[in-house]
Amino acid sequence: MKKLVLVSLIVVLVVLLNAQNPSMWTNVRNSSFTQQDSIYIRCETGNNVVNTQMYYSTQSGWGESNLENITGLTYQGSAYFNNQNAVYIRYRSIIDTFVTMQSAFVSTDENTPNYQKLGFVIDDMQNDTATPGTDCLDIESVYFGNSDNKIYAGMKNFVQDYPPNNGGYVPTEFYFYIAGIINPETAWQDTIMYAMIFANVPMVVEPGLYKIHGTDFSPEAIQKIADINYDNGGDALVMSCNIDDLVNDPDFGEWPNMSNSMGYTFFTMRTGISGTVTVSDYSKTSQQIFENYVIEPFENHLPQISDANAVVGVTNTNVTATYTDEDNHFPLTAKAVVHYNGVENEYSLSPAGFDYENGVNFVAQIPETEWDYILISFSDNNTDFSETTIYSQSADDNVVSLSSRTIAYPNPFNLKNAKNAVVSISYDNAYYKDAVCFIYNLKGEKITKIKGN
Repeated sequence: MKKLVLVSLIVVLVVLLNAQNPSMWTNVRNSSFTQQDSIYIRCETGNNVVNTQMYYSTQSGWGESNLENITGLTYQGSAYFNNQNAVYIRYRSIIDTFVTMQSAFVSTDENTPNYQKLGFVIDDMQNDTATPGTDCLDIESVYFGNSDNKIYAGMKNFVQDYPPNNGGYVPTEFYFYIAGIINPETAWQDTIMYAMIFANVPMVVEPGLYKIHGTDFSPEAIQKIADINYDNGGDALVMSCNIDDLVNDPDFGEWPNMSNSMGYTFFTMRTGISGTVTVSDYSKTSQQIFENYVIEPFENHLPQISDANAVVGVTNTNVTATYTDEDNHFPLTAKAVVHYNGVENEYSLSPAGFDYENGVNFVAQIPETEWDYILISFSDNNTDFSETTIYSQSADDNVVSLSSRTIAYPNPFNLKNAKNAVVSISYDNAYYKDAVCFIYNLKGEKITKIKGN
């Protein structure tokens, strides 16, 4: 084959060398699971600058969740979670035409999994090949993923056919499907790209993992270093190689690298009987980060509230409370409900950090200075609540707080029909040992009362 400058390799190098170590998604955290088997995940991301999607693992592949802006840079998505299997959460962001994403983790070491188990990278335009008449080389979409031991590359074209040549006893054209991979922290030193190649040119190229030196695609410039697995018989072409075969090559560089990422692109080529090699199509570049956020099955524990306080100022009341959750779940409910003369107003409490396991201070500035009591309410699943009540005693300007935990099972329930219904309210302050709790229905009618013990 004649010498060829690989345009795709240059694009990968230029983009990745100018890309900083990404911090697109920070402070990823989750709630507990709700009665609807949903779990909520939050992170900080600049969605006004980048287009970010959140994905979660399912039995058949990856589901996508819409991200809702909670406040500022905080966005929230949800995933199905039945507390029986681990769920993997990952993000994908696009800045202009450059994709930064967390590699889709495949929990089983399949040789060629269905492409839907891989992570979608980018779509490509139709009829944009440099070699008219070779629809099988026209890239439609590109995919990437990894297991503990393998790296996966997937590609769909518009005809869902992936032949290595144009057929016949003596083919006149040969086709190449190439998943290009580089270590962005070392490739610039010697311009080396690694590639899983699906092709079959007798005595020249066979399916395998190759090392490509420089920007030539000639027999002298490519070197096969390992075998690959491939499947070109389905909706997509899927290839895989052993991670060790790639990262243990002496020219690859240190792995994991500082960014824990690899550069990835996909391109197609063809050659004819003249020996001329032509790039037909190539996808946009992506950076694949090898880390996912994993939510393992767990036993949920009620969060605890401490150091609840309310300080009345000239025009407002500053409310603070420390929220601690031993499972490190963030609260879905975090509010302060102000009661005054039979009227109640609700305000959101905002966190001052994200280390819920060791305690996070929540604050609210309430535009009220007169109140009878303030109810602080937290819940990590919107079913079981931990609550603290701060009472105002205007006579001596003292503030007395009642720490309590409220559990209702089942929730909601009907007292007439639910034989095993339980309402449990626990409180710590002995001052309230003679407290009486009245229970009302949704119509405001008093149903019963519970005496403290």
